[in-house]
Amino acid sequence: MESWNKERLHALVIERLGNAKLIAVSNREPYIHTRAAGGIHCGTAASGLTTAIDPILRASGGSG
Repeated sequence: MESWNKERLHALVIERLGNAKLIAVSNREPYIHTRAAGGIHCGTAASGLTTAIDPILRASGGSG
């Protein structure tokens, strides 16, 4: 069985969604935003939600 990588995940997202937008809604923010001298820093939280959706967002050009 072939392992998942960014390219395979991106192809699957395009195949299934086409040009539709994927919107994930949660009662908890999957990323931690902190204000720093250079602007806003986006870090990942230690949660199952982040682990599940972060690869999909990265492969499909999404943002957190």
